Amino acid sequence: MNWDTQITQSKNIVNTLLEASEYLLVLMKEKKMTEGIAVYSSIVEGYEAVEAFQLNYELPPDFVNETVKIKKQLMQVVTGFESNNSNQIAGVLQFSLIPLMKKWKKLYNDFILEEVGTNQSNIGVYLCHASPRKAYPKERIQALVEEGKLQGQNLILFSSKDINFEEKTIKAEINRNGKWEEDVFEFPRVIHNIFPKGKSFQSKEERKLRKLIPFTSFSVGNKYSVPEKLVKTGRFAEYFIQFRVCTDLDIIYSHLDQHKSVVFKPILGRQGQHIYFVEKDNNKYIISQHKHKKSYNKDNFHIWLQDIILKENKSYIVQPFIKSQTKKKEPFDIRAHVQKNGEGKWVITKMYPRIGDNKSILSNISRGGYTEDMDMFLKREYKDKANLYKDNLVELTMGLTSHLDKVYGFALDELGLDIAIDETGRFWFHEVNNGPQSTYHEKERAENTIAYARYVKENGLFLKNEFEKRPALKGQFFAKNSNIDKVDFKFPTTIGLLIDDKKKGQKLAEACAYVAAYEESNFFMFSPNDIDFEEMLIKGSIFEKGVWVNKVVNYPDVIYDRLRAKGIKGYNYIYEELEGIKFTNELRGDSANKNEIYEKLIESDQFNDFIIPYKRVTRSIEVLKLIKKYNAIIMKPEVGSYTKGILFIELRGMNDYFIADGDDKRHITEIELIKIIKERIKSSNYLVQKYIETRTLDNQPFDVRVHLLKGRENEWVLSKMYPRIGTRHAVIMLAKNGGYIGEIKGFLKRNYGEEKSTKIHSEILDLTHNIAKDFEGNYENGLTDIAFDIAIDKEGNLFIIELNLNKPGVGFHELEVAQIVIPYCKTISNNKD
Repeated sequence: MNWDTQITQSKNIVNTLLEASEYLLVLMKEKKMTEGIAVYSSIVEGYEAVEAFQLNYELPPDFVNETVKIKKQLMQVVTGFESNNSNQIAGVLQFSLIPLMKKWKKLYNDFILEEVGTNQSNIGVYLCHASPRKAYPKERIQALVEEGKLQGQNLILFSSKDINFEEKTIKAEINRNGKWEEDVFEFPRVIHNIFPKGKSFQSKEERKLRKLIPFTSFSVGNKYSVPEKLVKTGRFAEYFIQFRVCTDLDIIYSHLDQHKSVVFKPILGRQGQHIYFVEKDNNKYIISQHKHKKSYNKDNFHIWLQDIILKENKSYIVQPFIKSQTKKKEPFDIRAHVQKNGEGKWVITKMYPRIGDNKSILSNISRGGYTEDMDMFLKREYKDKANLYKDNLVELTMGLTSHLDKVYGFALDELGLDIAIDETGRFWFHEVNNGPQSTYHEKERAENTIAYARYVKENGLFLKNEFEKRPALKGQFFAKNSNIDKVDFKFPTTIGLLIDDKKKGQKLAEACAYVAAYEESNFFMFSPNDIDFEEMLIKGSIFEKGVWVNKVVNYPDVIYDRLRAKGIKGYNYIYEELEGIKFTNELRGDSANKNEIYEKLIESDQFNDFIIPYKRVTRSIEVLKLIKKYNAIIMKPEVGSYTKGILFIELRGMNDYFIADGDDKRHITEIELIKIIKERIKSSNYLVQKYIETRTLDNQPFDVRVHLLKGRENEWVLSKMYPRIGTRHAVIMLAKNGGYIGEIKGFLKRNYGEEKSTKIHSEILDLTHNIAKDFEGNYENGLTDIAFDIAIDKEGNLFIIELNLNKPGVGFHELEVAQIVIPYCKTISNNKD
């Protein structure tokens, strides 16, 4: 905590001590000795805190003299308590201690005004990734600037890249005489942060800044965080519309069967975007989005759900549709915008109806709706009940706001509450938002925003709520509680291997350690549990003299990511924490969608001869048609890896189907097959591929795995090409499950002959390198690591089975991988772009 903040907090403690002393005087005049002892104890604790601050900093002699005098009078109060003499205590308080406290308070106020400096009148306006001027509407920025001037405050706008922690300065934008200029400022004493995030999503710059300067705004979480909390507290939960998180089709269909009309909302949505209303009408499903309607049969609706609602797990909620309409059949809700004012108290900044087009299902102004005067709206719609409804709306708004503020640790500064009134007159909360829109009341909003920032600054309030706490992991490393030594690395570049299981990753880590030493780079291995998020340190495993030892290390320059969990729920906080550090891989961590990969191959129009005929299927009849067309097929999940969920199906005769599901091989009837297919399709999206027979001379299934990585010169380099031979009917098995691998040249020679094997080997290299070069342009964040699974038929023709873009295995070729990856890490570390 910086000096400016500490002296402000000491001033606040002195103010509290004065109030407590005056209250103690009242108690003594009423002879309430027991209550008085408790109050006196708190006064002593506060005094000791201020005294400790003054001992650590050189303050003018008047402070020291006053502190000594106050301490003597506090001892006189002790004497009064010991003799049970309330009159004596009252005399000391009234004629000595309280006058001294008032003088002490004045000393602090005068000193702060005189000494703390020009940053007293600055309010920082902060957004992590970009200038607030780019994110906020021009009108809102202008209103804040103008209100700041009225309240004697300068607004300085900045982002994370503008912070200099060493010099405690910020390169910020400031409006001077109507023009925006850049200048360098000392750290402000308060920051108004826009679009607040929970700690798991804050950059390391923001978290570091929050330790030094009070922030005004804190997150309430996503759309279901608030109702979830209210259910636990037992208050106001009945006003929220029941909902379920969309995790599978059963939940969705169950909701539709129960309610007939439902609404799908993105958990992280804003301004009415990507909201869908669905009405079930017999065997049809009518989907409405804003002003657009479309009707689907069940099969097509099923596809829509998979493609939109369930594409990313737990990204949507589903809830009953509450009809809230005007007399003209226009959708509406009531937006209540509440803020804390200059006294830290809640006020309603604006309450107004948001009315949508009668052809739309949304009332959001940003989606083409409009607003009008609240009183006129209520009077027109509810006539004699208008005043009652308004009183109830105000009471409900203030009640819920105060309760939520308590639930969130009294750290909230503003909220947008959306209230629906259904056809029976019942009130419902649609949702509660951080940072609501204020298109038609920017001036009123700015007045409270600036006043509350001043309140936080003047009182030195370092507020927190639960979203400022990072979820604790079992066994999480905390540097302060550790006796592990901190390492001093000798090379300029440090590479960290991020891995889930350090024991399983030791072979790769050892190979990387050896290569890093040769490349004159520092290297350590770590897992998510090894990160100390507060101190921004890591418990790194370092390979020294043939053994792994733990040392405390700083964050590395480059991370070789073998965790590969970016974008996966439960891991986002790790990648947010390490934001700004170069990663070898920037793709999302979940498995790539096979259908999307095949489509990209087709779009390229270079590799059509190598693509196995395939189709995305949603119905059992489609699968049956493909079996009859190709006789034998492979049916596999659209997303997934490690051969999980793959079925081999072959038509052997009339009503005789042979299926192989792992080690389970059997003959079944068409009815039995349809049942199996329906069960699979119900839970996931599937692709069907024509079966390409790839068998060794010993009649074992095989494919060829080709692993390419980006190297020192940012070029694609082969780390390993090898055959994978299985023991199951038509599916390749991992080595740990009984499959095995071989040496590629000898394998090809044995199975295809010397002349043909050389040609096949060369064609595999050309094909995989060409695809890699073509594919990297399809991904914004670039590709650095691709594994290909190639089929070779009896004639030696090549076919692409799959591309693994997520986390290709490195077993049996760890050293080859390290020899490519470590130089690449050095390259991207030196690349400052």
